[in-house]
Amino acid sequence: MKILNKVDTIIIGAGPSGLSAANVLKKHEKSVFILEKEAQAGGKCHTFTDPLDNNNKTEWGAALIAPNYGKVIDKMQEKRLAWEQVLPSDLSTVPFDKNLNQMSLLEKGFWGIEFANEILLFAQHAKRYQQLRDKHQDLPEDYKIPFRDFAKKFNLEKVNEFSYLFVPAFGYGLMEECPAYAVLEYYGTMTLPDLIIPKLFGMQGLRGVKNGFQELMEAIAADFNISYNSNIQSITRNDKGITVIFESDDGLQSISANSLVLAISPLHWPSLGMKLTETEQKCVDNLSWYQYPVAVVKLHGYPANHYYEYEGLTAAGLEHLALITTRDNRDNPQDGRLCTAYINLKLSQHNTSTDFVFTPEKIKQLKAELMQVPGVTDVDILETKVWKDYMSTLPWELRLELDKNQMHAQTLYVGPYTLGGFEDVACVWEQSHKATKEYLLHKQPKPSSLRKEVNRNLFFFTSEYQKPYDGRDITATYHHSLS
Repeated sequence: MKILNKVDTIIIGAGPSGLSAANVLKKHEKSVFILEKEAQAGGKCHTFTDPLDNNNKTEWGAALIAPNYGKVIDKMQEKRLAWEQVLPSDLSTVPFDKNLNQMSLLEKGFWGIEFANEILLFAQHAKRYQQLRDKHQDLPEDYKIPFRDFAKKFNLEKVNEFSYLFVPAFGYGLMEECPAYAVLEYYGTMTLPDLIIPKLFGMQGLRGVKNGFQELMEAIAADFNISYNSNIQSITRNDKGITVIFESDDGLQSISANSLVLAISPLHWPSLGMKLTETEQKCVDNLSWYQYPVAVVKLHGYPANHYYEYEGLTAAGLEHLALITTRDNRDNPQDGRLCTAYINLKLSQHNTSTDFVFTPEKIKQLKAELMQVPGVTDVDILETKVWKDYMSTLPWELRLELDKNQMHAQTLYVGPYTLGGFEDVACVWEQSHKATKEYLLHKQPKPSSLRKEVNRNLFFFTSEYQKPYDGRDITATYHHSLS
């Protein structure tokens, strides 16, 4: 067995939360070694490249960056990556949009005032939530109920309807399941205004990363020593530090460190060959999460837009098509438009987990549903994937307990399941940044200055963006098509 040089910190997972922790440690001249089970960095920020045209891409997961993405925007600027224009969305099945389109100009005006008041009220709740979170305190029971019930109680029903586009549509759970505190964390005080106000001035409130979100993650990952395709055999934690034994393409290896960062879901902790603490075992036993099936497809006749299937965003539509995204802006491509199709499933919990498999019957069903989408004349399903640990969530009380136990076993916990965590890229990056500073480096995180925020917004809104791919048609055929 090869023994590697000791480092300050070992990080398990090279997704956004792991890379964020590594970024903080590097700035403070700490040595880091990252172990990643996949062949690439980025976690769910993963991009599919058309094997017949390397310039044509679609996302397996995260795709969009909003103005409030903070340190993620800083990384875009630091790595000198280009923005990409986001294609429009077909919201014809979504009640929020349908109802608005049926209103008169006067009715829209009154509706807009009511919606603005709801956004202000939501921001007040978000501010209160953030204060309690930052003080590591318990939350009012109203913040722990499902967001749909919270919205009904506090007259935020327009915000609830709007949220179908950003919560269940992005795999974060049904509005009647997702806890209110999770949505308060996700949106914060500024996400809703950031999404809506730019449209009033003819600007886009969302942008993509040219060449795919994975390009950003890999540019960040290039700064660190990462072992890919790594299968962890054991993790030993004691007063002497941390020792990890793992197998990779370079064979069986061992590495030691002073501290450990777990940047993966508690769902995977039992597979690490590590004796769990009492609190860690509670996290494993009380975790909830989703499996999230996605398929890369070619849709013939489909227009260059995203598509929301409202029923797939509700309980009645689980296991059916919910969303189609695309970055393919070609004019009626003869080989079909490259897209990603997403399916929502029911919540998974300990002993009641969903185990979704893309069987031939499921592929046939998905193809039939895609054929019902406006404009689609034929469907090729190229590849499928099931994210096994999407939206890992713990009860608030357990998040507080885990937070109190940060570094008690020389271990830092970062990710969507932690205090201040949520599956969104910006949320996990920020949580990991703060936790690494506070618990590993013993430095108090500071809020961004006004100057920094202004510079971020200037970079986001004034930087040139490139148009989505609009290149050549493909005449070759796919030999590995599933449908």
